[in-house]
Amino acid sequence: MYKIGQVVWLISEASKQIEPVKVDSRTTVENENGAVTHHHAETTDGNLVNIEKQGWPVFESLQEAESHLMSLASKMVSSLAENAAEKARASFQESPPRDEKKVTDRPPPEAPTRADPAPDTESLETTADLSDEVHMVELPDGTKARFHLPPDLS
Repeated sequence: MYKIGQVVWLISEASKQIEPVKVDSRTTVENENGAVTHHHAETTDGNLVNIEKQGWPVFESLQEAESHLMSLASKMVSSLAENAAEKARASFQESPPRDEKKVTDRPPPEAPTRADPAPDTESLETTADLSDEVHMVELPDGTKARFHLPPDLS
């Protein structure tokens, strides 16, 4: 149960952003089946939302919301890596070595200079269905990553 005046954090379905909301009121309805409590909160643009009807978890701290999104992003990256390993096994009868350093242990690649040619984007294959919205997350080291989050991981 949230306190009136408490700031909690939601993931906005519309903007895919972490949104702070301030608990404005609490309504409890009791009947013979029990009691149901609804919390209404004010958004930063002044609208009221029912917290329980948002569909995403409610976070009591910004760090919890960030950790949740990082966990989803990590699952997505692991899924992409497993798909790539399966393709390698199926196409080349070879599995990638398991003793390679993790990507997070490698230094970030250097930014290309103006003299570097632009990559040939027409020859790149896209393996993900990009018809859904692409999400952006900034990692703790400042690296920004775009990813497609399938509905089953939401």
